[in-house]
Amino acid sequence: MRSVYTRRSFLLNIISACGVCSSFFLNGCKSSSHAPAPVRRVRIGVLRDFTDPQRVLFLERILVRRDVKGLSALSLTCTHQSCMVKTPDSEQNDYVCPCHGSRFDSSGKVLQGPAEKDLPWLLLDLDDVQQVWATFGKPVTEEWRLTVPELT
Repeated sequence: MRSVYTRRSFLLNIISACGVCSSFFLNGCKSSSHAPAPVRRVRIGVLRDFTDPQRVLFLERILVRRDVKGLSALSLTCTHQSCMVKTPDSEQNDYVCPCHGSRFDSSGKVLQGPAEKDLPWLLLDLDDVQQVWATFGKPVTEEWRLTVPELT
């Protein structure tokens, strides 16, 4: 018996093929963890804004710390699915992602998943008019500091 190729079966084959192709391309893009993050430079304030030992910049999702060596900045964007990580309060010492429960220590290292990558430390620089800039996509180590003059 000869099979009949109807308009309906033709359309169903096309739809199935499109689903397979789109799934391949979408999942292929998501799983390509080797693609470098885009480099983005953001002005985060003037130097005199960073006199406290720690300051959270919610809009930029950055935690800026100041110590005797200078300024450092930790990204507060969860490496799992980009939610903003909450900074510790008096009851806890961990940084917690409210979306899926990932936990990070004060250095940004993963303590509990689903996140698999640590929070990145950001490169900071100072321009001629004392503006502080953070660069995303060029991570530095936790020990790196932007050396700044003493503020009076």
